[in-house]
Amino acid sequence: MFRRLRLRLTLLYLLAAVLLTALINGGVYTLLRYSFQASADRALERKVELGSQALGLASTGASAASPGGTEEGEGESAASGWTPSEEGEGEDRYDAELAPVFLVPLDALGNLMSVAAGAAAPVAPDEDALRAAASSGRDLRTLVQPDGSHYRLLTRRILTSSGEVYLQAGRSLADQEAVLQRLLLGMVILSSIIVVVLGWGSWLLAGRSLVPAQEAWERQQAFIANASHELRTPLTLLRASAEVAQRKLDPASPGSPLLEDVLREADHMAGLVEELLLLSRLDAGSVRLETAPVDVGDLLRDVVAPVERLAQDRSLRLELNAAPTVARGDPARVRQVVLVLLDNALRHIPAGGWIRVTCRQEGRTAIITVADNGTGIAPEHLPHVFERFYSGDPGDSGGSGLGLSIARSLVEAMRGEIRLESGPGEGTRVTVTLPGEPPAHPA
Repeated sequence: MFRRLRLRLTLLYLLAAVLLTALINGGVYTLLRYSFQASADRALERKVELGSQALGLASTGASAASPGGTEEGEGESAASGWTPSEEGEGEDRYDAELAPVFLVPLDALGNLMSVAAGAAAPVAPDEDALRAAASSGRDLRTLVQPDGSHYRLLTRRILTSSGEVYLQAGRSLADQEAVLQRLLLGMVILSSIIVVVLGWGSWLLAGRSLVPAQEAWERQQAFIANASHELRTPLTLLRASAEVAQRKLDPASPGSPLLEDVLREADHMAGLVEELLLLSRLDAGSVRLETAPVDVGDLLRDVVAPVERLAQDRSLRLELNAAPTVARGDPARVRQVVLVLLDNALRHIPAGGWIRVTCRQEGRTAIITVADNGTGIAPEHLPHVFERFYSGDPGDSGGSGLGLSIARSLVEAMRGEIRLESGPGEGTRVTVTLPGEPPAHPA
């Protein structure tokens, strides 16, 4: 139990660490990518400014206004982070970025101007960018080429006395993407190492945090086991003394019924002690199971035969439908589980009812079902039926409230599952699945 809990705590710690690492790595990657893009955009703005000066494309005062009423040069400079007053400083600052930037002057129709007839650009003029710049005076976008390469492209409209001129400045993003890819690969490798280290640390931390709970649990289990063991002797002496006293009394004596009550309660207490001792051993994992192939049909016939006589005394009908079924488990423990289910059914069925026990094989799974048409269980009680000392029927004084808990623990110890379906007035159906194997048919 504590090993599973430790594993869950480890996964929880590790998940929190992975999320934090992913958040940090994602933030670093995003900031670097944004820094690269901002640097490229500033270089494109600077290239356009220098290109317009070199080509003598001075804007006319009347035509420099953008459609929004803002001076185009001023608006673009403010948007790019570069202002004319920084011209001298900008030349030194962006020399490294300006080197890979290409500049193409275009006329209003998108054709290369004669002054740049010999210029070559790695990408063709982008018509969508030209149309966007024609309406807003400036366009900045990222182009994806057929070969998968990316280019950052700035298109700027300049109104001169001779007409409109467009300058397209572009830059390949291959070098920046290569840096980002190397960064991403480094982050993946580093994160993998961090996850391994944090996983080991989380396992150790979870183990240390569970030590007090595990010690308290072990003390509790030891107390239950010791108390159950110590109670055996006084209960045995009590029952023996009551039997001796009963044999010496006349059956018609007023004290005889009292001794019968003592004997009955002593038996009940002895059974409760045995169940507590078994549960403590199951919790501690100290119950030894003799796993072997079990012919479930034969086992059910042996169990049902004596119980059938008890059912007839209570005017109940007990039916058995056993198909060839072979399970892998401890025969004694499988028998104990079936007896618990039958005892539970007998105590909740009125006279005239029925109990139906079946078994069948589905591939490598053995399925045992115990169904009845008794009073059923209310929906609010169903989630608690396997809890210890829980009884959904306050008037039920015949059980200890440990039977179903023991049945579930035994089934799980044999690597099986147990399910219970019920409803008020609809009876109860308990299904036990155990590992099995197809029965061997005679040739």
